Amino acid sequence: MRHFKKGFLLMEVVTACLILGICLSIMVPIQRFLVHSQSNQQNHLAKFQKRRILETQFDAQWRRIGKFGCSGLSRSIVIGSESNFPLSNKASLFGSDWLSGEDVGQCVAEFHGESHRLIGEFSDCAVGNRTQYRLDVCSGSSLVNMMPDNTGRFSIALPVSLTEASGLIATSELSVWYLAKSRSGLNGLWKKSDANRVAQELEAGIAYIAFYPLLDTNGDGHANLITREYGVFSTDQLIAVWVEYIYLFGHCAGSAPHIDYRSFRSKNWSYQPSCEALGGYLLPVGVT
Repeated sequence: MRHFKKGFLLMEVVTACLILGICLSIMVPIQRFLVHSQSNQQNHLAKFQKRRILETQFDAQWRRIGKFGCSGLSRSIVIGSESNFPLSNKASLFGSDWLSGEDVGQCVAEFHGESHRLIGEFSDCAVGNRTQYRLDVCSGSSLVNMMPDNTGRFSIALPVSLTEASGLIATSELSVWYLAKSRSGLNGLWKKSDANRVAQELEAGIAYIAFYPLLDTNGDGHANLITREYGVFSTDQLIAVWVEYIYLFGHCAGSAPHIDYRSFRSKNWSYQPSCEALGGYLLPVGVT
C-alpha cells in the first residue's frame, strides 16, 4: 500500500510537470509576442511624435518664403547642394540640400497713414531688435528700416513711393537653412539669417533633407510641375515645396542593419530602420 501511494504521488508530480511545461510552452511565445508588440507600438508612437515635431518646424520655417500680401511682388528662393553652399562651413550638409529665401511675416501688423507718417503696432508678436521690415500695399512692396518701441508701436515717415494709406508691414529676414552637427552630436536643422551673427539650431535628429519646388508654370494658380533641379525659383510660380527627409526617432545600435535608399534627386541615402525613418512633407508656401 505504501509503495502504491508513493507511485501515485510520483505520477501526480510528473503530470504537474507536464502541465507546467505545456503552459510555459504556450505562455513564453505569448509573452514574447506581447513584448515585441509593445516595442512596435512604442516605435510607431516615437516615429509619429518626432515626425509631427519636424513637420511643425517645417511649417514654422518655410511657409513664409512664398508670396506675401496683396502686392504680388516677385521674390525668389534658392535651392542648392554641397558644391555651392553659401556659408563658410563646408563640413555641413552631409549629402543634403540647403534652401535660401526671404522669411517674411513672422510678425505682421496693419498700418495706416496719419500726418505724412505710417502708424501701427505689432500687438501679438515680439519683434525684438529687428530693424528691417517689408511694407506691402496692393500697388507695391518695399523694404524699410525702423525700430519699434518696447510695446511694438511704430511711427515712420511716409515713403514717397507709397500711394495707399493702409496696408501690411512685416518682419523680413534673408535666411539660409541647412544641416549641420547639433549640440547633441546628431545631424540637425540650422538657420542662419542676416539679422543674426550666430546660426540658430532649430531641431536635432535629421540625417538627410532635400527640397523640391512645386511650380505653376502656366499661370492658372495650380502646381503643374515638380522639379529636381537646383537653382533660383520665383515666388510668382512657387506654390509649395516637397520636403524629403530621413529622421531619427530612437537610439541607434551600431550593429543594426542599414537600408540604402535612393532619393527623388537620385542621391544615395543610408539609414537604420530600427531607429530612423523616411519622411515626406508637402508644404504650401505663402502668407497673405
